Amino acid sequence: MLILFLGIAGGVYVIQTDLKKIFPGTYPGVVPPIQAKFFFLRDMIEIRLSREPSSDRIVIFAYDDAGRQVTILKPIYDRVVKVMPGDLADFRVDFTKGKTPGFEVFKKANNLMEEVNFFDLMIAAKAENLKFGVQECLYPACSMCVSVCPVIANGVITMPRLEDGRIHPVIKHGGCPRSGKCFSLCKMGVIYKTDLRLSIKPEYLDKGNEDWSYFDTKKGRQQ
Repeated sequence: MLILFLGIAGGVYVIQTDLKKIFPGTYPGVVPPIQAKFFFLRDMIEIRLSREPSSDRIVIFAYDDAGRQVTILKPIYDRVVKVMPGDLADFRVDFTKGKTPGFEVFKKANNLMEEVNFFDLMIAAKAENLKFGVQECLYPACSMCVSVCPVIANGVITMPRLEDGRIHPVIKHGGCPRSGKCFSLCKMGVIYKTDLRLSIKPEYLDKGNEDWSYFDTKKGRQQ
């Protein structure tokens, strides 16, 4: 129970607010962007991850000379990923088509629509000083979290492209309804369920789009 004290015309009024009715569930959290070291060898590209990822697969990306992000989804073994000669790209993201990026899947069966050798693309990206890296989020190949968010129109979940070229989710907790749908459906574990204790300023109670501070009781740090 939250008790608010308001001073009005020289008097003090007490308003009791049931936080459980306003905030029904727990907040989602977003894993920090994973880091990696790339080793370009003669017969492979070895990628060593800085931490254990949230899934057993990860997206490797490289940009082509048209500014599009070309990606491949690879398995992880002991925090190591290998790109081999002949590996074919899975999909391509085009950021030139407006706010929502265009998305194309490469077919790897008969009647190929297009075939992109990802190993060669990585070599070219390095030689031409284009961006390449790793990302845990599958967006826009998977957009489940933004599709199920009941207040997505308020921009609670966004998918910005970071300076290093990767796509990584950002959640504005001030407008989050705490429905739990996003972390329940995240296939890669990038958005996860937290144990957050709310520290809210009274003036923000009726402003769902405002940001406020909160405390992650599991990790013990202010967000």
